[in-house]
Amino acid sequence: MLWFWLSLLAALIFSALPLMMRIFAVNSTDQRAFSFVFNCYASSFAIILYLIETRGVLTIPNNLSPFQILLIFFAAILYGLYERFNYKARKLVDASTFVILFQLNPVIAFVISVTLLGESYTPAKLTGMLLVVIASILAIYEKGHFKMGKQLFIPLLIIVFLAFANTIDKPASFGIPTGFYNVLVWVPAILIVFIPKISFAAIKIELKTGSWKVALAAILNVISYYIFIKALAIADASKVIPITSTSTVLVVLGGIFLLNERTNLGKKIFAGFLVFIGVLLLI
Repeated sequence: MLWFWLSLLAALIFSALPLMMRIFAVNSTDQRAFSFVFNCYASSFAIILYLIETRGVLTIPNNLSPFQILLIFFAAILYGLYERFNYKARKLVDASTFVILFQLNPVIAFVISVTLLGESYTPAKLTGMLLVVIASILAIYEKGHFKMGKQLFIPLLIIVFLAFANTIDKPASFGIPTGFYNVLVWVPAILIVFIPKISFAAIKIELKTGSWKVALAAILNVISYYIFIKALAIADASKVIPITSTSTVLVVLGGIFLLNERTNLGKKIFAGFLVFIGVLLLI
């Protein structure tokens, strides 16, 4: 039952993080500077976690092909672009809407896998994809029209970045320890967030604004991914993902009741449940 408790813990952290990130983004004056601070904390902890796991022994795989190295390079760029605009997107869209749109990530990854990698598809997966798309449409449809422009463009853009990165992950990480791959793609991504130069004054302001809570969220971010991967190593995805996917519904409810995101209340709850069912069908 260890897989169950790990999955449940991951689901709870997955639920708390988007709410914390929304608060950070709203309070932030420079979202790119804040993302830099957050990712410095997260990358540092990822390195520490990897060293603890390997007992301080750094082992670099020597059987990586040039193509796999190229995939790792592209994955790092995509993750860096995602993080560069992550908090800007979360400032533009409330948490309960963003978490619904975020589930387009597995849909896009599924389409990429089918069209480019030749993976098979089933009627159930196609139905799941349709449900997630319908839920996303519900989330952005308000008062007879769709939310458009920058408010929607940036969130959708980072979801596309993440979907491509997630698709690359499988072939890029083949034969590489999870902790080491995590370090390989996230640490270089900090440079993409930082360039062009972010002023020290902006970084200092974001450090002061977020204080210890930023470090806590960054550590939770790394831990949640780590225990999710551990759960998948113990049990099948068909067991783990239904539990972790409940985080979508929990974030919608948390946004409504904790962050007072009461606009389109009924549609958000309905869309949240549609997404939950859709993700399960995509497994």
